[in-house]
Amino acid sequence: NAILDCPTRWNSTHDMIGFGLKVRAGIDILCSSVTELNDFQITANEWQVLEKLHKFLINFKLLSTKLGGDK
Repeated sequence: NAILDCPTRWNSTHDMIGFGLKVRAGIDILCSSVTELNDFQITANEWQVLEKLHKFLINFKLLSTKLGGDK
């Protein structure tokens, strides 16, 4: 299932980006194949930004999980 960003769940942005990166090939194929989605194609540069952001946010996820006692 797709993961959506949720303002009240601090780690949801990290999880959402991670899911997007995991299904990147499918997103690229879908956006290039469906005319109505052509405007939503993610560029190579934007994918790089998402990869860097995902790596950056992992530190906050680990810290909030540790402080919150989540497993």
